[in-house]
Amino acid sequence: MSIRLLFALPKTNIEKKLLSDKTVRLYIPQNNDGYRLSVEFAPELMDVYRYQGGLTPEGGEGHEYVGTEPKNSMLLFAQPWASRVDPTTIPTEADGTITYVTFG
Repeated sequence: MSIRLLFALPKTNIEKKLLSDKTVRLYIPQNNDGYRLSVEFAPELMDVYRYQGGLTPEGGEGHEYVGTEPKNSMLLFAQPWASRVDPTTIPTEADGTITYVTFG
């Protein structure tokens, strides 16, 4: 399976390794600015075409190829360690409702 990484920052030394047909491991080095990236898998990519003023995944006569887009992707926001961040930028209960997601 092919994995495509899209970065909101200039190219970095983020490493990717496919462990199985359902598991990928990413090594994201520490960066004080953090990273934002999208992980996309080849079976989830589709070609997009322009036709009659709209977009469609269907190719054909009169359809102009626009590009390849993911049907699904995984967005990652790799933030720096909290100890290296200005504490006034970390939300608290006083800032509003915070949802804590249970692992698993």
